[in-house]
Amino acid sequence: MSCRDGPFLTVWSSMQILFWSLFGLVDLEMLSLIPDDHMVTKQLARVMFGFYMMVAVVVMLNALIAMMSNTYTRVEENSDTEWKFARAKMWISFLQPHGVVPPPFNLIPGVTDFKCLRNFITKKCLRNGRGNNDDRHRIKNERFEKQFNEVVREFVERYIVEQTTVGIETAAEVTRKDIMAIRTDVAIFKYEAFKSLKVTNNIFQALSEHLDTTKGKLTPVDLANRTALLISDKIRESKEDTRLKCQKVVEYLKEYSDQVRTKLGLPEEGALKIDAALGEDEDEERYGDAADEANSAVATDYERVQDGDLAEGIRVQDNESVVVKDGAATLAEDEDVVA
Repeated sequence: MSCRDGPFLTVWSSMQILFWSLFGLVDLEMLSLIPDDHMVTKQLARVMFGFYMMVAVVVMLNALIAMMSNTYTRVEENSDTEWKFARAKMWISFLQPHGVVPPPFNLIPGVTDFKCLRNFITKKCLRNGRGNNDDRHRIKNERFEKQFNEVVREFVERYIVEQTTVGIETAAEVTRKDIMAIRTDVAIFKYEAFKSLKVTNNIFQALSEHLDTTKGKLTPVDLANRTALLISDKIRESKEDTRLKCQKVVEYLKEYSDQVRTKLGLPEEGALKIDAALGEDEDEERYGDAADEANSAVATDYERVQDGDLAEGIRVQDNESVVVKDGAATLAEDEDVVA
């Protein structure tokens, strides 16, 4: 019995038929059987082939097309970022820890070469180099961790800025390239504005601290100013009080001169000396001299009238002159305090 050739007689032929059916190159006549007396098998084969075409072509093929389109869209969106990343990676490959000068100057040993030589000698020759290396590695790891945290923070900030620009709506007349350019510009502007706000906040905090320090320094000055104003007011009040006292002393001396002249019957010479000593001038520095002149005039008159009838009046005049002299001395002390 010889084997017959058919579309589904072997596994390989079945795979070929199913593959080409995805492209619509298979006719339904291939499902016919010879002899044509297996109706159940024929109908079951048609149902299975239709189910395969529905799943493979309608579902799987369209899903594959959609996934490829989505992948292409994401690649196109991230093309600028991927290009920048590749460019930065290429730059880093040229950033070596030493040899930063172009040839032929790189043949001349530099500071970095001497530093590497010193580190090599320290590692190889010193016995306690292990401890120093441990400390050096620890410091290096701490520095690397700090830089890593700063880079991660920058990435997080950039990611936040990127996420805030996802909801940008596009118009029909604007191309995707224009939208991506505008989106990139806005993201960069927001990122720079965020950094500027942080710098401004730091400057504002520094200014606030400086203002608080300045206020603390100005507090003693303000207190001294208030104290000076109070002292000035007190001096002004003291001067006014002293002026009133001086006026009272002048009036008292004039009244006393008139009383002495009237009571003792003195000639006009003593009264004229007292009035000349006092005068019309109310200069505060001459009040003590006025009292001395008055006492001198009274003493002169006392020598001239030493008769028995005026003895009692002379004693009264002597006591009153002592009182006037004490008042003049007190007035002079008040003037010294005010000055």
